[in-house]
Amino acid sequence: MGKIMTEKTKVESVLHILRKQSPLSLKQEKFCNTACVERFLKVKGENVKKAAKLLRACLTWRDTIGTVDEFSGELAEGIAYVAGHDEEARPVMVFRIKQDYQKFHSQKLFTRLMVFTLEAAVQTMQRNTEQFVILFDASFFRSASAFMNIVLPTLKIVAEYYPARLHKAFVIDPPPLFQYLWKGVRPFVELSNLTTIVSSTDFEDSITLDYNDFSMYPRAASLRFDSSSIPVHSSAAKIGACASSRFSFTVSHSFDSLKP
Repeated sequence: MGKIMTEKTKVESVLHILRKQSPLSLKQEKFCNTACVERFLKVKGENVKKAAKLLRACLTWRDTIGTVDEFSGELAEGIAYVAGHDEEARPVMVFRIKQDYQKFHSQKLFTRLMVFTLEAAVQTMQRNTEQFVILFDASFFRSASAFMNIVLPTLKIVAEYYPARLHKAFVIDPPPLFQYLWKGVRPFVELSNLTTIVSSTDFEDSITLDYNDFSMYPRAASLRFDSSSIPVHSSAAKIGACASSRFSFTVSHSFDSLKP
């Protein structure tokens, strides 16, 4: 009995290892709350040393990312934003990036945009909510490989630095060859079991579905962004309602800015 570590003891052990390696800053101490450490333990099979190693890597990464920029332009265009919340109060993020985005923006800037959106989603979570949903809308892409370069880095960052946060991810209307590429890389993608490819071609426009319907149908409806849903202000972008002719989400107005 004495050798069995309780959840509280495991959390304290992880924090002890981190503090022994190097003192935690006030910002890091705040980040490493009990719920956070428990998520890292969960993805590492309750192994204290492995959880501490992953959490240390996450803290280092967050320090490297630094202060995240505001992306009011991207929000106005509907490139990446928090659309609202599902019936379980999980924030729903939409990545609707154009194919030429990475031609004119560096990978680092794309990563910062991604982190900005992820952090915004986390900030909108209610007290008992720990997971989010991601929708990858591929309607602007013709190249399967180019779109893969959007999906894979996002899933990798979520797996490594937001462990146990992803409820489900949906790839909507990808280019025809995407499914073949995905079949090849899927065994090597940690969150592949939570990622589903869906298409709108088998449904009529009049059909309305929410994302839970995706588990019941092999193909599902695609998202259409309404630019009027996100009014942009000079200093920060605020979230409004997200309208779609095919599905919609309940949007929370309990927060003022996407800036974490």
